[in-house]
Amino acid sequence: MNAWINLKSKIPYEDSNFILIIDALLFQCPSSYAKSSKLVSYRSNSFRDRKIEKEMLIRLLTIIKKLFNNASFKCFEKNEDVGEELDKYLKANKTFKDEDFEIVFFSKHSDMSIAESFYYCLRNSLAHGAFEIKESKHGKIYLFENRKEGKIKARMRIKEKTMLDLVEISKIKKSVLEKSRKKKK
Repeated sequence: MNAWINLKSKIPYEDSNFILIIDALLFQCPSSYAKSSKLVSYRSNSFRDRKIEKEMLIRLLTIIKKLFNNASFKCFEKNEDVGEELDKYLKANKTFKDEDFEIVFFSKHSDMSIAESFYYCLRNSLAHGAFEIKESKHGKIYLFENRKEGKIKARMRIKEKTMLDLVEISKIKKSVLEKSRKKKK
């Protein structure tokens, strides 16, 4: 298995987009544990605090997935090795080896929705410094990795523009999701 991130890469503390991303997705992570409603970050206003639950979390997931090519957004069960799955995927889909293609592979947390698990994986990568920011021909690319007890729980490659969109989605209000659901009917 190849190294996904360079842990010695420079952290751009002076970059305003990076600061915005860190604030929204680390300090104000919108995830919480379903059974206890315990917050992942004490500073957050979680989706559940905003009464975004059940079918609204599914709608939220649909909004998130639209940012990515559906083929490259995969959520796995808790026991699967995300690193091995990503390696198999990259061998079968050579196009996604190109750094300009976004990839999101992560494990679902047993006490969270898929949308919350996604944000939780981003938060953990940021909190533990398991990320790298690279320059590409089309702008900055964020690489994330999340491990627990030696097992890879997430590997993601996301463009900075998408990261900024994810920041906005993390702040979404219940009323916006309700309006989008009514439009579909």
